[in-house]
Amino acid sequence: MFFLLLLLFLLLLFLLLLFLLLLFLLLLSLLLLSLLLLSLLLLFLLSSSLLSFLLSLSLPLDPLESFF
Repeated sequence: MFFLLLLLFLLLLFLLLLFLLLLFLLLLSLLLLSLLLLSLLLLFLLSSSLLSFLLSLSLPLDPLESFF
């Protein structure tokens, strides 16, 4: 009887540790996904600002300058 209770206790402990490990992995994956999305957003903003900067360099500063 004591052996069965000990076995049940160890099984519950193992399941609890497994659940905590899965929860930790889920939180870690969510953190990595959010970092990935943030880096993609930052890259998009940087590329759009760089593109607008390059377009402003290629375009003339005076709009009337292109006609004359």
